[in-house]
Amino acid sequence: MLHSRLATFFAKRTGTHSEDWYPLWQARYGFLAIGQALSDVSTIKSQATDRLDDPPTVLTQAFTCATAVQPFLAAGLHVQLAPVDPGTLSLPYPQVVQQYAKQTGQKPAAVVVQRTFGLIPPGKTPSQGRGEETSQGRGQETSQGRGQETSQGPNPPSLLFIEDCAHSLARLGPVLADVSVHSFGFEKTLPTTRFGAAVWVNPGLKNKSPLLDAAIRHRLSATTSLPRRQQLIARAYPVQAAILRTLPEKLANYLQEHAEKTGIMVDPLRSIPEPIETPGTTTTSTTTSTTSNNSRNPASPVYAMPRWLEKQLLTALNDLDAVEVQRAIISEKYRTALASTHEPVTHELSIHEPGIHESSIHEPGTHEPSTHSAPRVPEAFLENAAQPYVCFPVLVDNPDQLIAEIRRRGGNARDWYRTPLYGWADRVAERPPEQSADQAATGQTNSAHPKPQDTTGQNYLYQHIVGLPTYIPEQLAEEIIDLLQH
Repeated sequence: MLHSRLATFFAKRTGTHSEDWYPLWQARYGFLAIGQALSDVSTIKSQATDRLDDPPTVLTQAFTCATAVQPFLAAGLHVQLAPVDPGTLSLPYPQVVQQYAKQTGQKPAAVVVQRTFGLIPPGKTPSQGRGEETSQGRGQETSQGRGQETSQGPNPPSLLFIEDCAHSLARLGPVLADVSVHSFGFEKTLPTTRFGAAVWVNPGLKNKSPLLDAAIRHRLSATTSLPRRQQLIARAYPVQAAILRTLPEKLANYLQEHAEKTGIMVDPLRSIPEPIETPGTTTTSTTTSTTSNNSRNPASPVYAMPRWLEKQLLTALNDLDAVEVQRAIISEKYRTALASTHEPVTHELSIHEPGIHESSIHEPGTHEPSTHSAPRVPEAFLENAAQPYVCFPVLVDNPDQLIAEIRRRGGNARDWYRTPLYGWADRVAERPPEQSADQAATGQTNSAHPKPQDTTGQNYLYQHIVGLPTYIPEQLAEEIIDLLQH
């Protein structure tokens, strides 16, 4: 079967087992299935104790895409946003879980660690799926060693560790997650259609939590076929998007909104699984809390991957090695050019008392964000040889101008995460342009899509981040470096 072929590819690539991979229509449905499983288990436990507990809490970051957060709300869960490590642009796991427990006196049911821009932290990295090391070494580690690591290592038995690999396709972290979500897209690791995902369930999860392992696998297996009309619309999207990109921005936005309202176009970023009822949103001085009020066992479907899409992805995956090599080469050019001449953004978190408090990027000995005319790079992206980053992050004083200039020269510079919960803020619940991300976080909304939420004091990141393109010719990369240095 085609599905087993895609699962086999991921298994060989990562040294895991094909039966642990689940292809889906989009990554958001992977997160939705995981959220539904957490809700299922919570309901079962509540029935056993004859009391209704609060919805399970998922700890994640606002420095991410809305599609990695909204599905948990659609599953009826509580979402808590925490600050990222400015040096990695990801949650500082497992410290963030410990800090959250100290602050709230509670433990989250799950934590989502995003491999932002494709950065895999240092450590014993998994094999890339080639040769004896893949079929024997990594597979053996996954099927046998993971149970002990789960119960005794940095991953607590009561916590589901979810890895978001939207930017690191078919690459697993050095500490294996319980569940790893991988996705395709023309702006991601492998330039393809915007659709397609694969979810890996660690076989060691069965030793850690048999009930949750069974619930997640059941939800990922009990998929629904995407309606034929939606498939036809989705297949037309790349052509529609290409046409819109040739039009003036205002006209393109108007036509796209009209096409979506009439149902003849679907934007993958906007078509997010909706909560059945309106969520309530609360904020504190340190984190943002969002809860959906829908039932504990929502009926939102999880869509399977159509065969036509899987055929496309299997063909595209033949180029993955070459794409990764090119991205790594360009990323290394950026790293070496910027490492010696520009001050890094350090890992340090400014924590004023126990718990999760504001994170600041500051000069040593101060607690205020510093102003720099030269670009700054998150420290982890400078410390070691570059990986095949989907884009290379820099923080600059003039991000909009830099993005426009790079795009004018033919490079697809990214404006990802210029607002918290990227895509949610810009496309669904827009805020006034003069309002900062932190100011917007203090508001509440009755919309099913809350306004941008981040009270972690990291407005500096949102205001200055730019993702430099990595799948480009070396000459264009040199031009971009020249722009940064002058």
